[in-house]
Amino acid sequence: MILIAGPCSAESEEQLRSTANELRKNEKVSFFRAGLWKPRSQPGSFEGVGDRGIDWMVRVQRDYSLP
Repeated sequence: MILIAGPCSAESEEQLRSTANELRKNEKVSFFRAGLWKPRSQPGSFEGVGDRGIDWMVRVQRDYSLP
């Protein structure tokens, strides 16, 4: 079984690191994920952090050994 876990939407690097820290304690978690782009039906609402979140995800993968 493959378990993919993480926040629906990445809001900050701190949020991703905190979540990854807790998830790595569970041996059943195979992959870390977080939405960086969030399409919305209502323009102007939060659409995600976009490209800047890529670096956050790379550091989470490296620092917490979560692909």
